[in-house]
Amino acid sequence: RTITHSSGRLNLRPWIAIAIAATLMVVMHAPAFGDMLTEVKSGKIIVHSIPSKKGPDTGRAIAMVEAPTDVVMDILTRMDRYKEFVPRIVSSRKVKSNKYVVESNLPWPVKRAWVYIGVKRKDTGRTSFLRWRMLNGTFKAYEGMAWIQPIDAKRSLVTYQMLAVPKTIAANSVLSKGLAVDPAEAFGQ
Repeated sequence: RTITHSSGRLNLRPWIAIAIAATLMVVMHAPAFGDMLTEVKSGKIIVHSIPSKKGPDTGRAIAMVEAPTDVVMDILTRMDRYKEFVPRIVSSRKVKSNKYVVESNLPWPVKRAWVYIGVKRKDTGRTSFLRWRMLNGTFKAYEGMAWIQPIDAKRSLVTYQMLAVPKTIAANSVLSKGLAVDPAEAFGQ
């Protein structure tokens, strides 16, 4: 899969993997920092969860993307295009400046869910930062962050973190199993 951007056509493989962190709620442990850096530089995508004592774990993905930082930020801030490449997103549209409605088709017991989110962007030196939070919707919680840093003129390091907790009476263990996405399956491998 590819996506068309003003800078040309981009390979969606890393974008899909990063998006998977939004629905990944299984416990995975990150490798040691030195190993992680080596893995990211070799093109692997690190996906793990950040344990929480109060509820579901937060998913995180770290990847090197073959695109300059401005292109990465442009794609991440265009949430109205998420339906084109984010798994389980069936509709996404801009409502106001920095406000979006995103609809998902999730597995049982959740099924269809939607969220109205506000997005903030901040650029600090070499790092760009994006944060989004639920303003309304059918989730208990929906929030995330992305940090984008240049590796060189043509590559960026992206750290994408997401917590999506649907409103349901199902136990966290049932949700984790039902919402987990197998990266190989998502890439059609």
